[in-house]
Amino acid sequence: MRHVLIVAAALLSIGAAAPAQQAETISGNVRSWGKILKAFEIDSSGEVRYTVAEQDGGFHDYWLVTRRAQAGGEAYRKVSKLTAEARALNGKSWDCTTGPTDGPYGELRWGGDHIDFNSGCIAPETDTVSSAIHDGLALAAEWAEKGEVVSREWKGPPRQ
Repeated sequence: MRHVLIVAAALLSIGAAAPAQQAETISGNVRSWGKILKAFEIDSSGEVRYTVAEQDGGFHDYWLVTRRAQAGGEAYRKVSKLTAEARALNGKSWDCTTGPTDGPYGELRWGGDHIDFNSGCIAPETDTVSSAIHDGLALAAEWAEKGEVVSREWKGPPRQ
């Protein structure tokens, strides 16, 4: 028992390492018929991931390619600012006029929250969220253009 107390006291005197704080992230994607067309994720350290469907035949024959790069903390702040208006719509109801139902859709995520958009919902809020996602995608594509390919996954039917 005495040894247990000595070990416990020694560990307390050293101090327990604080758990690493996870970086805040903002992410967004655009899909069509269940397929990810483009996606981005950026964390508060400025690490950015950009994913794009690279066609290799028909609509369902594609590679899902993800690149990673370091864009810096200022990049995260820029995306945060660009998406602030859309994120402020979270939890609010929208009055939609129904438009085409087979258009793109997607979501914007941050922290534990998210907001969806569907281009079939004709409303100013849809434009706000869609623009925020597309602006984030454009920046992420630029930042990750020369980044490391971290994933290349075939999403089409099995190849022979």
